[in-house]
Amino acid sequence: MLQPAVLTATAANPDDQTRLFNVEEPRPTRPNIILILTDDQDVHMDSLRFTPLTHKHLISQGTLYKKHFCTTAVCCPSRASLWTGKLSHNTNVTDLTPPYGGYPIFVKNGHNENYLPIWLQSAGYSTYVVGKMFNAHTLWNYDSPHLKGWDGSAFGFLEDAVSAEKPFFLAIAPIAPHSNVNSSFITPVHGPDDNVPITDDGLRVPRNANFNPDKPSGADWIRRQPKLTDEQVEYNDGHYRGRLQSLQAVDELVDGLFERLETKGLLDNTYAAPGKECGYEEDINIPLIIRGPGIPKGQVSEAVTAHVDLAPTVLHLAGAPLRADFDGRPVPLSAKEIEEAPATREHVGIEYWGWALVFNNTYKAIRVIGEGYSLYYSVWCTNEHELYDMTNDPGQLVNLLHPDEAKVAESATVLGHSIKSLVPRLDALLFVLKSCSGISCSQPWRSLHPQGNVASLRDALSQRFDAFYAEQARVEWSRCELGHIIDAEGPQFEKDGNVYWQGSRWSDWT
Repeated sequence: MLQPAVLTATAANPDDQTRLFNVEEPRPTRPNIILILTDDQDVHMDSLRFTPLTHKHLISQGTLYKKHFCTTAVCCPSRASLWTGKLSHNTNVTDLTPPYGGYPIFVKNGHNENYLPIWLQSAGYSTYVVGKMFNAHTLWNYDSPHLKGWDGSAFGFLEDAVSAEKPFFLAIAPIAPHSNVNSSFITPVHGPDDNVPITDDGLRVPRNANFNPDKPSGADWIRRQPKLTDEQVEYNDGHYRGRLQSLQAVDELVDGLFERLETKGLLDNTYAAPGKECGYEEDINIPLIIRGPGIPKGQVSEAVTAHVDLAPTVLHLAGAPLRADFDGRPVPLSAKEIEEAPATREHVGIEYWGWALVFNNTYKAIRVIGEGYSLYYSVWCTNEHELYDMTNDPGQLVNLLHPDEAKVAESATVLGHSIKSLVPRLDALLFVLKSCSGISCSQPWRSLHPQGNVASLRDALSQRFDAFYAEQARVEWSRCELGHIIDAEGPQFEKDGNVYWQGSRWSDWT
């Protein structure tokens, strides 16, 4: 799964890059941009606590986006969304390998001709990449065809890029801290000894409320998992230490990168943003940090952002026009934008197809976060439903839609409204997002209320909309599939979402 991105944008002339520019404003000098992607990093298991050099160069000098989410929590689909600015149901790259994903499907679906580095080249940028791009991109198919849109592919190209007389985009994608699924053992080489090694055998997976609970939770196969044995817990603790150790190499990479930028006189004009299988918070909520001119230092943002926002953000920084088919929008960067963002950004659509540890791990979900509410709602391909009040249940242990929790759900309220009143609103929002494209992904309430009088869940909970939401088609599945097959995914908003009431469109009444 793709995790944080480090986005660094550097201006060739420091005097010309003293603040953030609006997209429509001309830029005397366009910034250089560096994007660093780690693979499978977390927020909720404290991985950032063990990366002091990342803290030094990024977190203390930039803004940490606390509510950043990946929309499909597995490697290749997540990467395809990042590079295209589109959700997985629109890239139709939904798995790691063919027939539903991997590099061959990325190419087959036309994205190799139409994604971020190509757009940047059209905007006058040199582009460079090093590291992992996609799953199923191997020694046997790397040249059939080659990845398009890149001028070079080695870390040393930073030197070439700096000396060139045009702006550059550099993507660096280490594989850490992703697990090694190959059972063979390769002796590692010794790296530089300028970081504190993690050797504490007492270091353990954080014992949060949802760590190996006595009472099962979740849906489908997850709810049926037995409690971990002591041996399994010990193994997981060792695996956790290995993940943290692998991240130290990334931490040193960040340090080396910023040393080079400082040597070249570019550090003061650098934007940096380090940005799984189940839709739970440990999998989907991931690190995003952005540093650069005009970006507040040492700040934590509550703005809801997603991986599909990163391509629009890069084009925004480059001064290139945004694309109408983007499912995302630029991340708020200035202090004013960050302050205003929570009022205008409350949702992320989450989706997954195929298998994880078992088959039928296919679902659609949403995270909805605003003043006074933080919710997770999902519908699995088995038509099981989940609803978690993340304010009172951050470990997602009490599924308010499971029969076992009926008594809890009966007395639960969100913004003073019952669960019975809340669920039709969430389901309608998910109904739009599960097949949205373009602006309907960032403004789904407008699809439901074209007059624009509903812009948030709080607005939608008005009692005068009860009849409307009661009439909406529900999110449901015809069957479980390993990939994005539309006729398996039940009603679609574009076809089945135009609700009429008393002979008129609902928008005529609202």
